[in-house]
Amino acid sequence: MGKLSRALQKAADERKHTQPLARPQPTQTARQPLPFAIVPQSQENGRTPDPHLVCLTGECPEAAEQVRSLTTKLLAVSAQSPPQVIAITSATRVEGKSIVAANLAVALAEMDGSRILLIDGDLNGPAQHDVFAIERERVLNDVFSDQLDLPGSIYATAAENVHLMPARSSAKDEVTSISQERCKQLIEKVRRLYDFVIIDTAPIMASAVTGMLAGAADGTLIVIRMNKTSRHTVRRALEELNRTGAQVLGCILTFSKHFIPDALYRFVGTTTDLYYRGYGKRR
Repeated sequence: MGKLSRALQKAADERKHTQPLARPQPTQTARQPLPFAIVPQSQENGRTPDPHLVCLTGECPEAAEQVRSLTTKLLAVSAQSPPQVIAITSATRVEGKSIVAANLAVALAEMDGSRILLIDGDLNGPAQHDVFAIERERVLNDVFSDQLDLPGSIYATAAENVHLMPARSSAKDEVTSISQERCKQLIEKVRRLYDFVIIDTAPIMASAVTGMLAGAADGTLIVIRMNKTSRHTVRRALEELNRTGAQVLGCILTFSKHFIPDALYRFVGTTTDLYYRGYGKRR
């Protein structure tokens, strides 16, 4: 039996005898109502959330539990002061980052009624309006261009306590006009209004805006698709994140068919023990 097979067998044996981790609860302060109205969810478009939003749809309980386990590990990174603003990125496209970000937002909202804002910061290929089946009109791009303040750009979703700031695909000149200061101002505004803010960004090597948002966040998670993203590509992505000053919290492995223990992460040479079992074939 090879090293990989032995590691997988050991992981399976460990899971049989391991109790689920208790989920830490975020520290709650007296929270004021939002100072503006949220755009209500449309009931007329006939659309439903993406089935890969497993923490909401219940399509795959095993995958949903993996997201909740990820949430527990994420908050345990700093139990006294867990990251409040978290950027989600990847090295390349189609690694699963948007579905991970959406599920993470829903899982966080399950904890003691935490109020969550999910920002679609992927101006190259926004996806969150499709994931949550939202009819978008005013979006993040309008906030960045000073055509709109926060009111009108934040939408209710089918998930309780989860609000969404969607985006639309941007022309190159529109993206290049976004500054680091604008990203910091946006994050500081929403930080005061929400318990947690999740930012779904473009792949780090595809957009300068990703570096700006990640640098202004409290921490960044990088999504890696198993059997697709090379180790060299991951290293380049991590180097780029470090260059922008982003605090990398860890990596999330998607599209894996097996539980992978910490020992195996060390064996294959990856740099973190955060883990998420991917589900489905989209994003």
